[in-house]
Amino acid sequence: MSFESSRPCQHESPYHEHHEWGSVDQFLEDLSVVRDGLHSIQLGHGQHLDVLLRDAPLDPVSRVSSVFFNGAVTQRATKTPPFLSGAGMSKKLGLPLISFADPTLTLSQDLGLAWYLGARGVDVQGAIARILRAAVDFSGNDLWLVGGSGGGFAALQAAQRVGSGCHVLVWNPQTDVLEYSPRLVKQFLETTYVSLRGQLNGSDWKERARGVLTEDGVQWDLKSTYERGIFYDGFLLIQNWNDWHTRSHAVPWLKAVPGVSELWPGVYGTDSDHVLWFTEAGDGHAPPPAESVQRMLDHVAHFGLSPLDVVKWNQRSGLFPTEHQQEYVSDLRGQRQALEHAIQFVYLKGERIIPTLKDLSVDFGGVRFRYELVHRGQIVETKLARSGSAYVAEQPNRQWDYVKVTVLDGFDHELFETNFVNQSLENQ
Repeated sequence: MSFESSRPCQHESPYHEHHEWGSVDQFLEDLSVVRDGLHSIQLGHGQHLDVLLRDAPLDPVSRVSSVFFNGAVTQRATKTPPFLSGAGMSKKLGLPLISFADPTLTLSQDLGLAWYLGARGVDVQGAIARILRAAVDFSGNDLWLVGGSGGGFAALQAAQRVGSGCHVLVWNPQTDVLEYSPRLVKQFLETTYVSLRGQLNGSDWKERARGVLTEDGVQWDLKSTYERGIFYDGFLLIQNWNDWHTRSHAVPWLKAVPGVSELWPGVYGTDSDHVLWFTEAGDGHAPPPAESVQRMLDHVAHFGLSPLDVVKWNQRSGLFPTEHQQEYVSDLRGQRQALEHAIQFVYLKGERIIPTLKDLSVDFGGVRFRYELVHRGQIVETKLARSGSAYVAEQPNRQWDYVKVTVLDGFDHELFETNFVNQSLENQ
């Protein structure tokens, strides 16, 4: 099978030599002859992987090399692949560079994000892992894999597959592709898997996608591999506190990793080398300023600081604001009793419930409330809400017996629960 819609790449450049390889095996056959430049490696089915090497990243004297992955390409229709990142930052830091372009973006000028997942029968994830493993084994260099959002997913996925010698610096990554924007995910799936075209309109579209991706050996959900442990040397994951990815991607992934605990205020991980930092690096899903990423990459790559030491250093120096620190999602199980006293409920007119947090910010620790409306032993409605938001029990003819309210912390751990009886039943 080939993809007739593949579009040409712009390989001619006055800055890079262009090298072509018939397969990944051919590229890896003798890395001692692989020079700097843009390398196009055939993957089969009409697809190729573009890899930029600069400043001798395979040279053993380098000690540390950077590896960059792209996130979403904006205004995709006006641009020509390959899309490569990291050249400016690696040059400023004096780090050798390996930069991967996502080959799947050549399939459509409307496709701006593909997570390096590949297309039917095209094993992009496997090709990248083989190249990086060979780079570590040949050079002995440590690799720092860098990327944000979709590029962050690719970096986390590749490092776990490559293993020792890899470190990761990412921000606001997806950790489960199918939990990202349905429009963009479906666009990717229908571009890369012909069998799914017209099959993703129903409520079961994720199940259909899981089946096809699993059959093709594609890893789209990082929880399934990280729940077995972390297989590489370290990561620093920067997560904006008010990004919707916090609840949908960072927390579920972090809960899947064994042995995670709070290492420092707002910082969770397994040890000082594997760290997730909830912070205010940007608003929502915005990336951190480039100079901030550069500073942290410099600290880990050149000064050898652990990710936890980098966080502590930069917190003390005020790299990012801390205005909303009380509201960062937190594991509050150790504060269960205190919260039982601090959280109060107002029950109005027998149907409206308003929770408040005494002497605490409205969104302290990411606390939220799950309301379950129960009738004859069956849950007839479930809603989630934050503190200060009223829940109204609205059922035809007041057909409910009680509302069960469960208090959840920022990691969705159940802290305690309470019930509110339908007062109209008591008056009958």
